[in-house]
Amino acid sequence: MFNWDANWKGMEMKNVNSVEVAKDNSKAVDAIGKNISKKRKQLGLTQAQLAEKLGVETETLSRIERGKNIPSLSTLEKISTHLSISVAEMLVDPLKNNENDIFVIAGLLSELSSEDRSFVVALIKKICNYQKIR
Repeated sequence: MFNWDANWKGMEMKNVNSVEVAKDNSKAVDAIGKNISKKRKQLGLTQAQLAEKLGVETETLSRIERGKNIPSLSTLEKISTHLSISVAEMLVDPLKNNENDIFVIAGLLSELSSEDRSFVVALIKKICNYQKIR
C-alpha cells in the first residue's frame, strides 16, 4: 500500500502540476507513469500533444511518465479525463494483470445504474462458475 505521508516527506514543490519524487520511488508512482504512458500511446498521442491538452510543459509530463514527478491531484484528474482512464487504473501496477482487470471491471460497473450493476455482477458470477466447471 502506498504510504502518502512517508513518501511525501522531503519532497520539494516544483510547480502546481507535479511534485518531485524522493529518490526511493514508490511502486505507485512508477505505476502511474507507466499507465499514463501506455494509455497515451494507445490513443496515438505524443507527450507534447497530451501536455498541451493538460496545460503543462512536455518535460513535466515526461518526468511524470518516468516516475520522477508525481502529478498533483488536479493534474491527475485532468490526465484521467483526457485519457479516459480512471485514477484507480493509473495506480495499479501494469504488470499485475489480475489487479488491472479488477479495476477495469470496477470502472465499468461504476458507470452503470444500481440495477444494471447488479445484473452485470450476476452475469459475471455465472460466467465464472461456468468457466470453473468447464
